[in-house]
Amino acid sequence: MGKRLVRRPSPAMVVAILALCLAVGGTAFAAVKLGKNAVKTKNIKNSAVTESKIAGNAVTGSKIADSAVTESKIASGAVSAGKLAGSAKSTWVETQFGGFTIARQSGGVTVTADGTGKAAVNFGIDLSGRGISVTPNLNLGSVVAEFARCVDISCGAGLTGNPNAIEVFTWASSTSTLTTSGFSAVVSP
Repeated sequence: MGKRLVRRPSPAMVVAILALCLAVGGTAFAAVKLGKNAVKTKNIKNSAVTESKIAGNAVTGSKIADSAVTESKIASGAVSAGKLAGSAKSTWVETQFGGFTIARQSGGVTVTADGTGKAAVNFGIDLSGRGISVTPNLNLGSVVAEFARCVDISCGAGLTGNPNAIEVFTWASSTSTLTTSGFSAVVSP
């Protein structure tokens, strides 16, 4: 049997393998060396972090410093009503003149007649801590509208105790008797 020849690598191959080892080792060293919160704002190029690179619910109100987001820092059109949480939007309903049928609404609101001059309104959102306003539709001052929260009084449509609902009362101002009349109700953010 003949002698087997073992060929040594060329100097170029030695340099290439050495460079590869250093490159991989350097990256691994950097990954191990960087600890939690090691990357700061100054290390990130402008426009490097985009919405598609941020995980859902990764940025929450508790993670944003007070006054960090101001009107001047928000691009025009960046925040639309569709992007706001329900708690940040007004919710409203308007019934037809002379009745409790919904004519227009912001969405998710139901109105159920509860006898003459009374209607149970379910906004579908928790009303706790939110302002509510109820006004009669055009009636030339002959009708008054008021409300009470269903957590405070007995409401129709099975809504007693429901934090999402109010009971609206409409009555003739001249006789103080309940009368079915249209109204508008708005819940503020």
